[in-house]
Amino acid sequence: SVIEIAGSAHAAFLFTSGSTGTPKAVVLSRDALAHAARTTLDSFAWQAGDLLVNLPEPHSMSGLRNAVVAAPIGGVDWPPVPAPMLGNLFALTGWLAEARCNLLVAGPVFLRQLMLMGARLPAGVLDDLRTIYSTGAALNPGVAAWLREAHGVPVVDYYGLTETGGLCLSQSPADAREGDVSLGRP
Repeated sequence: SVIEIAGSAHAAFLFTSGSTGTPKAVVLSRDALAHAARTTLDSFAWQAGDLLVNLPEPHSMSGLRNAVVAAPIGGVDWPPVPAPMLGNLFALTGWLAEARCNLLVAGPVFLRQLMLMGARLPAGVLDDLRTIYSTGAALNPGVAAWLREAHGVPVVDYYGLTETGGLCLSQSPADAREGDVSLGRP
């Protein structure tokens, strides 16, 4: 049987410190998460059949919204990263190459590590990527430039607040231009 859940029903409790440093619970309703997911799908032009590797964990807004909510709503495939890969940059990059994902969401620290690996980066690891999305902290423009120049992959930077369901400001894949260091549009 189908259970009907009210749109205002509490669907997630995420903790965020905001600017205070003291974590507080943010309650997100079913409708708020669904709206955030649809906004993500529309803003990023994700399509059914895309293959998303989403490195943010599900206890964060980008981890929950992108992989657990937006991907299924949009028909985007989402292979969870095997746990042993998460603590080993070389194993993780090898797995990325094998997964053949075309969408990658990662934090700027991971993207910087890719750049620092340089020639040691496994061959073909970024070949299938259509777009990389950066979230969680400020992205160094040099890292985005390197990814575009060395691997031909545009980096879309976005900023969001857990309290709003995420995606407050974002570039779009079509607008992610070389040298653009903005966070895009509201």
